[in-house]
Amino acid sequence: MNTKQFLISIFLIIATLTLFVKCKKENDDIGADLISKKNRIDTKLSDTITVAAYTEKLEKVRTDNVIYALAGNYIDPIFGKTKASFATQLLMSNHQPNNDSITQSGITTDSLIIYLTYTNSGNRVYGDSQKDCKINISKINKFLDNSTNYYSDFDVSKLNATAEHSYTFNPDKVIKEAENLAKILWQKKVDSALAKKADTSKLTKIPPKAVLAIKMPDNIRKNVHTALINSIKNNATFVEEFKGLYFSSDGTENSSISVFNYISRDTKAVLYYHKKSEPKKVKEYPLLLNQYTTHFNIFSHEFATGNMLTNFNYNAKDTVIYIQGIGGLNARVKFPYVKNMLKEGKWAVNKAELVFTVPQNIETSEKKYPAPDELMLYRVDANNQIFNLDEFLYEDNKNNIKTYYGELYTKNQYVFDITLFMQRMLRGEYKNNELLLSVKNEAINPSRVVIGANNNSQKIKLRLVASKL
Repeated sequence: MNTKQFLISIFLIIATLTLFVKCKKENDDIGADLISKKNRIDTKLSDTITVAAYTEKLEKVRTDNVIYALAGNYIDPIFGKTKASFATQLLMSNHQPNNDSITQSGITTDSLIIYLTYTNSGNRVYGDSQKDCKINISKINKFLDNSTNYYSDFDVSKLNATAEHSYTFNPDKVIKEAENLAKILWQKKVDSALAKKADTSKLTKIPPKAVLAIKMPDNIRKNVHTALINSIKNNATFVEEFKGLYFSSDGTENSSISVFNYISRDTKAVLYYHKKSEPKKVKEYPLLLNQYTTHFNIFSHEFATGNMLTNFNYNAKDTVIYIQGIGGLNARVKFPYVKNMLKEGKWAVNKAELVFTVPQNIETSEKKYPAPDELMLYRVDANNQIFNLDEFLYEDNKNNIKTYYGELYTKNQYVFDITLFMQRMLRGEYKNNELLLSVKNEAINPSRVVIGANNNSQKIKLRLVASKL
């Protein structure tokens, strides 16, 4: 809701309340003497209530079996160096082309290629996508347990990984090639429909599928084939024999982080092979690399290499707060003087909006380092436990779906309706009046944003309309 709409809603609320408590006729107050002071409604309208905020570092976030794999690094002029990597298993599939078994004698493997599909939603590349990015591939020698919770601060040395290969690519070129191919295929589809005099308006567009294809070194190819032979179609044996791969970045170049989609059917590993008696008939054996394989992301942040104006402690003099996904930064938001309203008596909250503004004088780039599409707001209790806000609950009883949403980034602002939270706080239901602000899907979302706070000219505002009972 923009400022104009907010003021209009405030005017309507006050006008409605006025109709109930006061009517004028010429210079006389009809019934004024009949309304006692204790029954009169006093309306409080304010957007100057103090809102204090400070930035805090995230210790870790859980990242196992998420839907995106992240790899790469970038050096942000404000947030400093951020690095992402991931570890994953491969699993056997039941696919046997033409009833041929890849484990039978007389089979020669040609190559093993890992296909990583870029996500088509959110930030597929975060940072400078036009710069080359180098990914290192290592063979994992430690079993990945699907019953274990893995976190973003995982100690990589525990993987006991052996470096095997490195691959350099340009994310922008990979994506543009996919987009150009999608355009060509779409045009062929349209031309075919026109030739048949069909209705082209009913055609479904072909979405581009940007896929990074990485050919594995011979050593890994042979290891995978040997594991297949020794496993006798048993995945439990296979993952003990070949424990998985670790994709990482040196962290030396300033490039970008790529976001790959595990649930895409095009994300997979393919072992190409042929019979020795038929060397020209190359066949494929796909291995699973998806949401069913044990996997997790690992993140690291070096904030000291950036230009941040905070010491990560509560300080009302900080003019900005910093929010970053993938285990980076959250912000705590407090209302230190709202307790004074509690002393005045009972209140009915008509409207409460918490407005976060991104100052335009802050160095940023919406192309290279765009702000998160959506931020989340949570309640923090006196024991520092985190709870969802009921204001942002979505329930689909028909499909038994219950989820929470945040607020979208619109016109340099995030505007949260926290009417229910403020009402409960002014009833004294919450002993702690603190909120937590974070990136939505922080385990897989690499975006960041700088928000005005405290003494900033574009500080956080609580727009409150409340009636004293």
